[in-house]
Amino acid sequence: MELDNPADFGVWGRVYPEKMSAFRSWIAADLGISQLTAQKIFGAAAKDSGLVQFHSGYGWLEIPFLLENLPDFIEAETILVSVSDVQPTGGEGHCKIHNVFFGKGTCPVCSGNIIHRGRRKLSIPAGY
Repeated sequence: MELDNPADFGVWGRVYPEKMSAFRSWIAADLGISQLTAQKIFGAAAKDSGLVQFHSGYGWLEIPFLLENLPDFIEAETILVSVSDVQPTGGEGHCKIHNVFFGKGTCPVCSGNIIHRGRRKLSIPAGY
C-alpha cells in the first residue's frame, strides 16, 4: 500500500441459497446496476467459492457497524473482512490482530495506511 493510496475495506460472506433473489436486488441497488447484471457478476462467484463481497470501499472504523448489521441474506458465520481489492481466499496476507486479509506487504491497519471513515465511490467489487 502506498501512503497516497490508503486502503479501504470490504466484507465478504456466503448468501443463503434461498435468499439469492434478495441479495441480487440489494446489491443491484447498492451498485446502481440492473438485477440481470448483478446475476451475471455475482452468480458465478456465489456458486464457485460461495463468497461474495457485499460491502466494499469502507473506512476501517465503519467495519464494526457493518458487521453488527449484516443483511439477512448473508450467513453470519461465513463473514470475512479484506482490503476492498483483495479476495480473502487468495492466499495473500492475513493480520491475526485485526482479522483482515490484505495483499502483499504489511497489514494496512497496523501501518495506519487506511481510510478511517466513510466510503469510496461505489464500484463493482474486486474479482467480478
